[in-house]
Amino acid sequence: MNWDAVSAISDAAGVVAVIFTLGYLAVQIRLARMTVTDENRLARADGVRGMLLAMASDPDLAGLWLKATKSEPAYTSLCDVWDVSAEEAIRIDYASIYWMWLHWGQFASLKTEEDKAELEHLVSEYYTMPPVSDSWEKSPFGRNLLDEKFVRFVDAAIAKKHKQTA
Repeated sequence: MNWDAVSAISDAAGVVAVIFTLGYLAVQIRLARMTVTDENRLARADGVRGMLLAMASDPDLAGLWLKATKSEPAYTSLCDVWDVSAEEAIRIDYASIYWMWLHWGQFASLKTEEDKAELEHLVSEYYTMPPVSDSWEKSPFGRNLLDEKFVRFVDAAIAKKHKQTA
């Protein structure tokens, strides 16, 4: 038996095993990073939704926010559409924006093609009926604060829905 050949073969097998192990670890690190990034994104969306829900639920807070941001003039068109005061309009608007951030979190997270199709359906329904459709078009705080890719996704889903119903 040639011990030098056996040693060379075992050294080569060891090198291959190390290469596979390093490749496996690289993939696991990449997947872990993607998961942490996704969790961070979802936590951020959850935090925004919590504040939106507080604004929609608390008339005093909504009124103070309206006053502090000097955004009452920006709500004039929504007041007219909904036939409500500015304080009521900001509450309705923030309830609508809540859905936008919920859907943004779903859009921005990891998803399958089936998830994307389901989200497109939900968006096409929610964003084509009042008050969400009004907020999407006229809110001073809605789509302006969302990711441009998500805005394009929503606009495309709305256009597709309008095309199907026309």
